[in-house]
Amino acid sequence: MIAVLGATLLLSAATPASAGGHSKLLYWAGHTSQAAQIDFSLVRSHHKLRLSGMDFEIALTCDDSTVQYWGVGFGFFPGEPLVNKQLTFSDNDGQMAINMTGDFSRDRATGTLRVTIAALTSDEQAQLCTTGDLTWVAHHQPLPSNRSHSELGSAGRGPGSIVIRGPGMVAHLLQH
Repeated sequence: MIAVLGATLLLSAATPASAGGHSKLLYWAGHTSQAAQIDFSLVRSHHKLRLSGMDFEIALTCDDSTVQYWGVGFGFFPGEPLVNKQLTFSDNDGQMAINMTGDFSRDRATGTLRVTIAALTSDEQAQLCTTGDLTWVAHHQPLPSNRSHSELGSAGRGPGSIVIRGPGMVAHLLQH
């Protein structure tokens, strides 16, 4: 029996990259040290970078040795600034904690990721599940066909898209 978890991620809708005519959507894709996908959408505007979205897949090992596979996507409006091309992201909503760092260069980005969630065992005992400390590497790539300059939502599903996938569930929320 697999416990089904719900996670609440408070996110904002994404904005079109072409707003004002001086912005460009950039895309990085790569893998974590778990060999899982990770990608980032950034907007360059007036020589400044902002994180507009990120998606990643993770495997969390729980205290009872079970493994949960998750996919997480974020969209940010108007975008999280990357000061000196460095990403520092930390979120803890009481059920899920995400800590991510990264350094973006012209063609490559590297960083760390750790996710921890509260969960229940099959006999309804409290436990923690975590990825442990992961590393990631991503490379600048052409914009994939499932994203456009006006579509910055997570997982390429449209502006303001939020996707949370966990054991036995897929939730796709669309903010307007």
